[in-house]
Amino acid sequence: MSTSPGAECPAAASQWQAINTLAGYLAHDGVARSRCEILVAADVVSPRGAALLVSSDGGVTFQARLLPGAVRVRRLFIDERWLDALGEDASGAQQLYRSSDDGLTWVTVAVPLAQAFDAARATPGVVVVGRTDQGASAVLFDGSGWSRADSLPASAQLRVVTGVGEFVAIGGVDGDRGVVYTSADGGRTFHEANLRAEMNSITGLAWDGARLIIGGFRGPRVESATAVSLGLDRVSGTQIDLSVPSGVQLIAPTCAGSCYAIVPTGHSDVIVQLPAKATDWRITTSGAGEPLVLERLALGDGVMYALGPGTPLLRAGR
Repeated sequence: MSTSPGAECPAAASQWQAINTLAGYLAHDGVARSRCEILVAADVVSPRGAALLVSSDGGVTFQARLLPGAVRVRRLFIDERWLDALGEDASGAQQLYRSSDDGLTWVTVAVPLAQAFDAARATPGVVVVGRTDQGASAVLFDGSGWSRADSLPASAQLRVVTGVGEFVAIGGVDGDRGVVYTSADGGRTFHEANLRAEMNSITGLAWDGARLIIGGFRGPRVESATAVSLGLDRVSGTQIDLSVPSGVQLIAPTCAGSCYAIVPTGHSDVIVQLPAKATDWRITTSGAGEPLVLERLALGDGVMYALGPGTPLLRAGR
């Protein structure tokens, strides 16, 4: 990976292009602040650690800023004041790493979960989903301390979360059925959404401004499952089936105007697009050439990035 700053920011091509190998790092999440500014949360291969990779030239070069004590980082998100990363330290303890200066310095906040799988920002603070020794849990950090959400069954496996304002949605699996729980009070209390489609697991959630976009799969095992997706109107509760190209699940949806998501197919991941108000996901890249193993997408001003552990950073215009 090139780390020398100063390269010019290239125009984004209409097709996906590998912009940086990210050699020595395993990327898990990213935030595109603008056409040229991209932040990537990545594990450091050797010596073991975790870092924030900062680029102002569209990902051509990066500066690495280590997360103190972290050996793994899973999620990255920002607001006007804070840059937050969800990760874990060498003891396996779950941590929220917070920075107000783009990763030059960090404050570490212990997360009261045995396992943490995903995190999102809501108006009251940061919502983290995972498990305690007693079962499934979601916790809310309001800047001064943690509180635990009510009305979530301990038997569930909660893996994904999204938030906008006071609205928070959590998804996962309970037994053999996919479940979604929604909150109208910033993640303090939740109610189960009655999904009409048969889904055995929820693997992605995003908010497109009018609908909760739900991704998941149907089938007893993800290796042989069928990708499925729903749009849930937050006001009316109306549910719309969203057609998905052939694949085993739909993961990591993210929206800014159009929505984009990742569809693993069993041999290479593809990136799909859902235009505003549309009802069918469309392939934007076939994953031709080297097989793609992707984890997250990041949308910026006229540009989008795709990343995953062991995969080059991909970039395209939108």
